Amino acid sequence: ATNYGNVKVGQVALQEALRLSHNTTVLRAFDQIGLDNVTRGLEKIGITFEEDLTTDKALGINASTADVASAFATIGNTGLFNEAQYVTKIIFSDKSERTFEPQNTRAFKESTAYQLLHVLKGTSYLQDKPKYSSYVKGVPQAMKSGTVAYDDAVGAPADAAMDMWTASTTPSVSIAVWHGYDEPMNGGWLRESIMNEKKLALH
Repeated sequence: ATNYGNVKVGQVALQEALRLSHNTTVLRAFDQIGLDNVTRGLEKIGITFEEDLTTDKALGINASTADVASAFATIGNTGLFNEAQYVTKIIFSDKSERTFEPQNTRAFKESTAYQLLHVLKGTSYLQDKPKYSSYVKGVPQAMKSGTVAYDDAVGAPADAAMDMWTASTTPSVSIAVWHGYDEPMNGGWLRESIMNEKKLALH
C-alpha cells in the first residue's frame, strides 16, 4: 500500500494520518488491533463477511452505504448501534398505526466512541484545499472519505478514480455516499475535482 500522493512519513498522529490518507499508518494500526478484534468489532455494528477478513481490508471493505452510515451513526451515538431501517411507521386503511422503534445495542464503550470521534473530527477540513472541505461551521462532525485509483497503465486522468465514497456523522444525522460506475473500466472517468464541487454544493 502507498500513501495518498505517494508521500513518505515518519511518526504521525492518527488523526493527521487519517486526514491526509496515510494508508500505511492505518495498516499498522490494523495489525496492532488484530484481525480477530477487528472482525468482532465490525460484527457488533452489523458488518459481516462471507470470507475471513484480511489486512488489506483496512483500506476498504465491500459494504453497503446503509451499513456504513449505520456504523458511523454508532460512533456519533456514544457506541450504541441501531440497524438501518427504512420504515418507521405504517398507517393502515382503518387509520390504525404501527410504529417500529429502533433497537439499541451496545457495540462499544462510550470512551471508544469518543476516541473515534476525536480522530475523525479533523478529516472534514482540508487545510490545503479549504474550498473542498466538508466542514460545516458550528456542527460537531466526524467524517472520512476515500478513493480507489486506476492503475497507471490505464492512462486515466490524474484526478480520475474508480470509486469515491464519503461517510460522516453528526449528533443528529449520519450519511454515507458512494460515487462510481458498475463497470469502472467502461463507464467513463470519475473525476475527483468534479465530485468535490458536488460535495461543496451539497453543503
